[in-house]
Amino acid sequence: GVCAFTESHTKTMNWIIWEVLNSVGLEDRVLSLKKFIQTIKALLELNNYNSAIAITEALCSPAIIRLRKSWQMVGPDMYAILNSTRDLLRDKAKKYREKLKSAVPPFIPFIKVWQQDLIELQENSPDIVDGNLINFSKMRSVADVILLLESMQNGYYSLLPLDGVQKYLTGIGNDAYLEENDAINASVALEPAKIVADAVCPWVTTT
Repeated sequence: GVCAFTESHTKTMNWIIWEVLNSVGLEDRVLSLKKFIQTIKALLELNNYNSAIAITEALCSPAIIRLRKSWQMVGPDMYAILNSTRDLLRDKAKKYREKLKSAVPPFIPFIKVWQQDLIELQENSPDIVDGNLINFSKMRSVADVILLLESMQNGYYSLLPLDGVQKYLTGIGNDAYLEENDAINASVALEPAKIVADAVCPWVTTT
């Protein structure tokens, strides 16, 4: 359900931040960043937007995006993949919505976009208009969102399980998590402000 989607998205983000910040040394940290970006690319090819965007949001979090020495070694080509995924959610997720129109199932949506649509409909459109008439325009808009989400359940993935990977991922506990301030402190410990300031990587943006 929706709660499971949200929980999975949040847990993925928290784990990735934890994983990068717990990498041993600069080379290992750069390797982690590259692997996660390669994972984003593979997930997008599978139309798994929920996980691809979760990884993107984690890598663009304040604690990770400030690691400019690491991003300098990742390079602009790899970073461009990350940035293109960020673009999907700009302008009310315009590019993301366009991609889904032509996407062939199966796909796993980033459901937060439609959660926001439903929230805006609920907050900005009354159920009753003109005294005592049902607002059918609002009801149609809500139905459109629900039908779209239902259509995303068509089809299925035919993928071979990787037992080692599944065992590792399912074994990730709640301890693979850092509060935002703790994550920032860990990031600064890895790359102090002086190192960050000296790193030349103008392709990295924080917006």
